[in-house]
Amino acid sequence: MNIKEVMMAEQPENAKEVIERKLDPNWIKQRKGRGGIMLDYLEGHRVIAILNEAFDYKWSFQVLKKETISPGKGKEFVEVMGRLTIPGVGVKEAYGTKELYGDQSQAAKAAATDALKKAASMAGIGLELWNDDDDYNSNNSYGGNNSYGNNNSYNNNNYNNNGGSTNTGTNTNTGTNTGTKNGGNSQQSAQANNSGGGKTWAQPEIVQAANNLKTNKQALGVKKNEELNEYVKEWSNNDLNSWQDITPDNIQDFNSWLQNNKIAKLSA
Repeated sequence: MNIKEVMMAEQPENAKEVIERKLDPNWIKQRKGRGGIMLDYLEGHRVIAILNEAFDYKWSFQVLKKETISPGKGKEFVEVMGRLTIPGVGVKEAYGTKELYGDQSQAAKAAATDALKKAASMAGIGLELWNDDDDYNSNNSYGGNNSYGNNNSYNNNNYNNNGGSTNTGTNTNTGTNTGTKNGGNSQQSAQANNSGGGKTWAQPEIVQAANNLKTNKQALGVKKNEELNEYVKEWSNNDLNSWQDITPDNIQDFNSWLQNNKIAKLSA
């Protein structure tokens, strides 16, 4: 699934309710943080259960990078960078860490769970527990004794909700925007209607643009992608007909047009 498909997918109707539901107190565990302060946390299998319920098992997690770090002072630890992909929400990336006590594979699994939990918190899951966590550092990593639940598996540095591996590789091709401006409207060329115009959905600025479009949809009260069709037609002077005509080459212009011509009028 590419970034456009991830961002434009519809969320399950109950996702918001599940995410915002008060956590069961029996799920909340405690561990010692800096200075001996007791900190609340969720075990990894609880986070996975919430993800499954909220997003109907349609999410995936991938470890992008794993590294063993040996600081000048202190113990060695494993650090991983993970990517959580949730259709209808987007891509959330976070670091996780675990001190190394012998078995590096077990430390890597715990660090991956740590990264998953932090990424899930960016989607609102268990967020109430992260607000006062003084173990959060400038690298967006959390320490802690985290582990996989018995029903979850780890395979080739990737896992998804069914315990299998997933491939969310990126494309780093670059290019230029082929959209043009005409009479104050964003008039798209034939090339802009072709996703092969140069930019790709994997480029960071286009991922951000896809996130911005999600925000713009919420501001306009757009719940289904088909509701964007009339906006696309107006923006393109009827050169384009559907939200599916939005490409990496024109999504930034479309966002700007929505913000300047539609959303700004809502608050005027």
